Amino acid sequence: MDLNYINEQCKILGIQDYEKEAREMAYKLFDVPNNDFSSLTKEELEYVEYYFTSGTYGTAKQRMQNEIHKFELEG
Repeated sequence: MDLNYINEQCKILGIQDYEKEAREMAYKLFDVPNNDFSSLTKEELEYVEYYFTSGTYGTAKQRMQNEIHKFELEG
């Protein structure tokens, strides 16, 4: 993987902080996989819970908001 290229593209898209946070969490969770989450902070646990409970469009709440917005646009 060309990390310099990835970093440049993330910078262009304005998602470098998100990418860094997601990458660090992935290393924490999957570098040495186990079922012990006790070393994670409260914020990290919330981050993991959000990702594990989200679908393609985010959380169920976000999906409902998207559907309402779509309905409003269509009339």
